[in-house]
Amino acid sequence: MPPRIQLLPENVANQIAAGEVIERPASVLKELLENSLDAGARQVDVRTRDGGRSLIEVGDDGSGMNRDDALLCLERHATSKLRKTEDLHHLVSYGFRGEALPSIASVSKFVLRTRENDPASLTGTEVTVNGGKLLSVREAGLAPGTQIEVRSLFYNLPARRKFLRAERTELAHLRHTLLLAGLSRPDVGFQSIDDDEPPVRWPAGQNLERRIAAIFGEPWLRDLVPISGQDGDLKLSGFLGKPGVSRATRQEQFLFVNNRAVESRTLHFALQEGYHNSLMRGRYPVTVLFLSLDPEGVDVNIHPAKREVRFHDDARVRFFLKQTIQRALEGFAEAPISVPVGRVRESSPVYAVQLETAFLPPEIPRTPEASPAREITPAALAPAPRAPAPEPDRTVLRSAAPLTSPAPESASAPEPNGNRLGLRLLGIVANLYIIAESPEGLVLIDQHAAHERVMFEKVLDRMRRREVESQRLLLPATVELPPREADFLEAQLDSLQAIGVGITLFGARTFLVDALPPMVAHLNVPELVRNLVAELQEEGGETRKERRLSEEAVAKKACRLAVKANDRLSPAEGERLLIDLLACALPYTCPHGRPTMIQITRAELEKKFGRTG
Repeated sequence: MPPRIQLLPENVANQIAAGEVIERPASVLKELLENSLDAGARQVDVRTRDGGRSLIEVGDDGSGMNRDDALLCLERHATSKLRKTEDLHHLVSYGFRGEALPSIASVSKFVLRTRENDPASLTGTEVTVNGGKLLSVREAGLAPGTQIEVRSLFYNLPARRKFLRAERTELAHLRHTLLLAGLSRPDVGFQSIDDDEPPVRWPAGQNLERRIAAIFGEPWLRDLVPISGQDGDLKLSGFLGKPGVSRATRQEQFLFVNNRAVESRTLHFALQEGYHNSLMRGRYPVTVLFLSLDPEGVDVNIHPAKREVRFHDDARVRFFLKQTIQRALEGFAEAPISVPVGRVRESSPVYAVQLETAFLPPEIPRTPEASPAREITPAALAPAPRAPAPEPDRTVLRSAAPLTSPAPESASAPEPNGNRLGLRLLGIVANLYIIAESPEGLVLIDQHAAHERVMFEKVLDRMRRREVESQRLLLPATVELPPREADFLEAQLDSLQAIGVGITLFGARTFLVDALPPMVAHLNVPELVRNLVAELQEEGGETRKERRLSEEAVAKKACRLAVKANDRLSPAEGERLLIDLLACALPYTCPHGRPTMIQITRAELEKKFGRTG
């Protein structure tokens, strides 16, 4: 009786491998581009036809191969990038498994042309394979480097070919793959020709900023701010979307780990946490981020197509990324987001701008007649304690006067932070929008969103300085945790008490909660504590005074207490609110991520009035 278990024929094994690695034409392009970059190419040329169905061709000026290597690279698990098991933990190349070329050759009409980039090499080698079957090997006169043609993809697997999408869809995937390669290596030149489409050319020797501008255009680049940070072997660089710049999907988030484009839940979560309170719910930041770390700290061998990675110290990476993003956003101090006036509805009613000749000092309360909607106390509009703003002049402040005190007499005196954008107040529209002039044009400030941000940062600042009150619970609650969670929470008790959580050890694995911050209304105290422990563990145990438990509660309270639309502010209160907003660490969004201000540039105004062609 013949054995039931048999070795698969080589061509069948290659087709099975192709099913894991080669999902669509873009998968072929990705593998070929990675081979070119691993070969040290300085220029890569791509040509496709029919969305990659008919042709995918990639040529480079890299190291090339001799005849023996050209034949050996078509064998499964033949690679120049690994020698021993330990090399898997020190990967610095894009490819390493040696499956891509034999898998591609098994499902296409495949031609490899290559010549070593060596003066001693006078001729090249051409290898032709159809459906995994070697047809010919011959010498050829070639330029140094490698050129691979992949024609009639999946011609011998009609079921797979039938499931390919429309030509435009497959072409979009091809372009996205090329885009990722272009972003990952701005020093390498790329050229792509798709059927009769105009060629795409990105010159070699660019830096990341110029490559982003070449791919997406200058307007896209203007929405970004640079970011950099380091913690030991962890390094982060690239660009982030400015506060207020977001998208409805993650399609404009480009994440690279050791120059490899990746998908990672860890990185996506860290991005959302870094933008916490700077981004509206359901919106995603725009990013081009490069994370580099010791190759031993990341595993890229968990997905057949190498799309996903896993970090050995997930919590450390996540916390580092979140902190670096938060610092970059807090250090951002440029103009607010510019909005073309063409986006404003033409049918919007025109309101009279309130231009008053004198501002009352903020300490003088308004009369009830001045505030028909509700009374706003001076304390509610007080500047954030950690960035005190100068008091307005107590005599007369013209509406066109600067928002800050006169320039300091001494060069060594600190420059006031209250007017870092060079704004001057003009008036208030519709009891909702404060109008100010900037060097670039007009700035509109949403008074409700602005006051939310001011109050939010003021309370968080008190929490950082351990000035947060606790509210005693009518009935203290006990929480019992599993051993690991209990040990973790015991080490965090001091930090939790610093943010107003009255919690003490009440047994081996039991804790007593008898107080919470006043802004936290939570009937199920055990659930609150368990969720808090889970969040802190996820972030590596780095308990911050502004922990999300408090941030979300503070944001809700700030929204309830902030001035609303139709609340009439006096010019003095409008001025005070604007100064306090500009003194905030993140003045450009409210705690929920809505923009606090937008800018209409002078160029847009001139265009609207027909002053430019």
